[in-house]
Amino acid sequence: MLKFESSYEIRFARAEEIPDIIELMRHYNMHHIPSPEMSALDCKCFSVAEQNGQLLGAAGYTFLPDDVGKTTIMAVRPDCTRLGLGRKLQTRRMQILRGLGCVKIITNADRPETIAWYK
Repeated sequence: MLKFESSYEIRFARAEEIPDIIELMRHYNMHHIPSPEMSALDCKCFSVAEQNGQLLGAAGYTFLPDDVGKTTIMAVRPDCTRLGLGRKLQTRRMQILRGLGCVKIITNADRPETIAWYK
């Protein structure tokens, strides 16, 4: 189990971290990539939370026509949930999309608790 510290970094993902991001998604059955729901991951469209060389979470996004951004998969390690990392990752990707000129952001979710969290 990871000893969580407040000294973590949220940064853009690196290409060599894609397998680790996919493995992180396995905890939530979102690791089937590529798939009809999720194409191959592009590290340029992912932020990660990292502490001492370990990925704690990851959040992706993509672009749609007409200056619309779309959130893609996001996950936080199960032993790091309820610490605010998901909120920080979500906020960061929204800031990135806004900074890139998106005037609207779309998020898809199917579980009621996830929908409530996003609201």
